[in-house]
Amino acid sequence: MKVYRLMIFSIAILGLLTAPPILSTFQAAEIKTITVATDATWPPMEFVDAQKSIVGLDIDFLKAVAKEAGFKVVFKNTAWDGIFAGIEAGKYDAIISSVTITDERKKTMDFSDPYINAGQILVVPKTTKGVKVLVDLKGKKAGAQIGTTEPWRLRKLPVSS
Repeated sequence: MKVYRLMIFSIAILGLLTAPPILSTFQAAEIKTITVATDATWPPMEFVDAQKSIVGLDIDFLKAVAKEAGFKVVFKNTAWDGIFAGIEAGKYDAIISSVTITDERKKTMDFSDPYINAGQILVVPKTTKGVKVLVDLKGKKAGAQIGTTEPWRLRKLPVSS
């Protein structure tokens, strides 16, 4: 079953990118406010500033979409490990938090067209020798964030935890 709430976000993104034709058919009056979950711990995409406001590139992007499409956005800072359960439970209308589009997620959610490729990087201390690519971690300790799309790559490597 597709999550209808993310379709609203997809329509809004398409409206901004294709402007008059889509916006003229988009019924903005039907949507006054949407609640959007974000894990505001990943600058520059989304983070909490000194004034305790949720800010960042994702936030600015969705605010521009909302302004163009004529609806308001309420952002909810949500821990990553519960963000998808929250949308499935109806707590949020959409998620904007550098979400990777995967075949598994497509089974239950609709997505906008991608607007950025965040990619993945390997970070090691400068003092670490011989680790330049992921496979170089073989036999070494590694850490990864729970609930993201990247740890599955680490699970395929014979590394210590």
